[in-house]
Amino acid sequence: DFCVTNNKTVSRVHATIIIRDGSCFVIDNNSTNKTFINNSPIPVQTEIKLKNGDILKLSNEEFDFIEG
Repeated sequence: DFCVTNNKTVSRVHATIIIRDGSCFVIDNNSTNKTFINNSPIPVQTEIKLKNGDILKLSNEEFDFIEG
């Protein structure tokens, strides 16, 4: 679980991040302020694979995705 605090535009159930078979996927949970990969909104309830170097944004909260 990951918690974003002090940002009212990110809901408590904004998105789901799944790790499966060594890959990470994000699903937007029908959030009001959307989830973005590289500044493009992702479709609601659609599993999108994250790639090394992607920028994941939950509303206006930005994260760099780096595979370890």
